[in-house]
Amino acid sequence: MSSFLSDASKLLVRNIELFQGKRCLLMNNPADQFGRELSATASAVYSYNYHFGYHQQLTSQLPSDHCHFGVELPQDWANFDAIIIYWPKEKSLASYLVQHVLNHCQSDAMVYCIGPNKEGIRSAASIAKSIGIKSNKLDAAKHCSLFGLPVASIDDAISPLSIESQQKTFSVEWQQQHIQLVTVPGVFSANHLDDGTALLLNSLPDDLGEQVLDFGCGCGIVATALAHQQTKRDVYAVDVNAFALYATQQTLAANQLSATVYPVTGVNDITQNQLSAIVTNPPFHQGVKTHYQVTEDLIRLAPQKLNRNGQLVAVANRFLQYPELLAAAFKDNQRLNQTSKFVVYQSRS
Repeated sequence: MSSFLSDASKLLVRNIELFQGKRCLLMNNPADQFGRELSATASAVYSYNYHFGYHQQLTSQLPSDHCHFGVELPQDWANFDAIIIYWPKEKSLASYLVQHVLNHCQSDAMVYCIGPNKEGIRSAASIAKSIGIKSNKLDAAKHCSLFGLPVASIDDAISPLSIESQQKTFSVEWQQQHIQLVTVPGVFSANHLDDGTALLLNSLPDDLGEQVLDFGCGCGIVATALAHQQTKRDVYAVDVNAFALYATQQTLAANQLSATVYPVTGVNDITQNQLSAIVTNPPFHQGVKTHYQVTEDLIRLAPQKLNRNGQLVAVANRFLQYPELLAAAFKDNQRLNQTSKFVVYQSRS
């Protein structure tokens, strides 16, 4: 078993006495070994995560009923003494996490905010101030900072947030269809249709077949378009992010459409093996870091998930080196559309 700890977790270990005998909740914690480290000190440790891969790995360190994947905490998780939030880069998501947890902690609890300086942890103080909570910088090391937000300092007028209160809607026109999109914090391109997805939508082939999967579904615009395009089609939508899955479900419902929506960490978690098409605006960022492995695996393994005549349709930035990977995995490759920034590829076995 690896003893790997992220730099942020190492800073927490340096302050482990803060959690002695406490009932602790880890939020958005990475898949390192801090959950096990904390269990040796705290009276109880729970983990809430919206990254499916991290959630799965945390279940090997903590009891399965102490681990939750989703957009809200279970209602019966309560009375925490210490809440440790690994700070997300999206300020709106960070604000939601802080305010959402208020219903689940003791009145004298402490909310600890931890993260690398380059990934936005310095915003913890300003976000706390904006919602009426005091903050104290407790420690800093390894280019990370740790802040403490005492729950007792919270103004009684502050109400805990639910995910429904964070929903925003906007609409787009596609092939003479009016599509309503529902978004929440933490979802890619949460306030507008990004240029890559717009190009992909305008390039969708008519022959995608009846078993189509949207890989990296985001707010659900592609899955919704696929369901609009052919009403008898079976549409599947997958993502690693619980907020994206939630937004996709809400977007489909807002347009009176349905699809099978479920979490994955990558292509190996796709449960269908006879898909007629996989459509994707593939993710290549995790936090502020660039990460290509998930998309490279998708290209390499997609033929195993497609039927005999299946196809992969993907939009990508022109600078990404996907043509060589596509050529190695598929016999027939072409460019359906392109701009100065994006390319839409169509690949068949």
